Amino acid sequence: MAAITAPLVHPAQPPIGSIAQAMGDFIARMQSGPLPDELTPAVKTGITDCLAVMIAGWSAQSTRAVQAVFAPAPGNSAGLAAVLGTAAHALDYDDTAFGNHPSAVLVPALLAAAHSRPISGRAMLAAYLAGYEIWADLAAREQDPLHAKGWHPSATIGPMAATAAVACGWGLTAQQAATALAIAASFSGGVVANFGSSAKPFHIGRAAQSGIVAVQLAQAGMTGSADVIEHDHGLLRALSPRGLVDVAVPLSLESLAHFRRQGLNIKLSPICYAAHRICDAALLLRSDPRARPDAIARIDIELGATQSAILRS
Repeated sequence: MAAITAPLVHPAQPPIGSIAQAMGDFIARMQSGPLPDELTPAVKTGITDCLAVMIAGWSAQSTRAVQAVFAPAPGNSAGLAAVLGTAAHALDYDDTAFGNHPSAVLVPALLAAAHSRPISGRAMLAAYLAGYEIWADLAAREQDPLHAKGWHPSATIGPMAATAAVACGWGLTAQQAATALAIAASFSGGVVANFGSSAKPFHIGRAAQSGIVAVQLAQAGMTGSADVIEHDHGLLRALSPRGLVDVAVPLSLESLAHFRRQGLNIKLSPICYAAHRICDAALLLRSDPRARPDAIARIDIELGATQSAILRS
């Protein structure tokens, strides 16, 4: 995507539903046909890692609070998604990609969806990739980090990705999927000011839950604005720090290029990914036999402005 260096002059309104409908078409196509064998191991790693971090975060205070409110019951897929998603992010141990937490949203949403309607292994992999690609596409249309405006990207774009994944896993038609995405656009939320509190993990739980709810509402007959993504008052421009969004670039999701290019970053430590390099450097220094702590007068740490802003405790 070409770099944007000045505020966009909004062109004539794009064709109605151009982005959401194209995404719905992609979701429908992902339900059949072969999946690239070379991508399967990475997706399985993301799913397996997410299961592990959910187990690690199961007894966290944030998870217990969500369990108390959304006690999973037979058929209550949305409540289960909220609990699983919160557990996945409770320790900040979940994987990352393009500044977001893909597996912590997608895997809980899909596990919860399978709780009430069986989803095959092949369908699970396809649904994960569909959600990832749509998430990455929406993120790539924004020039600035959403954190700069106070948004938690995983909580603002995550509901769209979870909806795409559930719609794919449950076999929705292209039009149903597009409608579910339009509904999910109203579920964006989660602010950086809550980082450091136990409300932050629920950002992820709510994103996963939103995927279930948006699909169920679409199936029940609810409608959404077809141009909700690209409209002047739609999702992307509402979230954007400076309005520098590209709604004209066509979707190119069939090759799964976003996942091929960016994949997943599996964390080695249960901390925000922005702090990993600092911790890694400290551990390397500690393990270096040449290091003499008594000879160190000062250590300077440099972080980007955005990374410094989100590392709240």
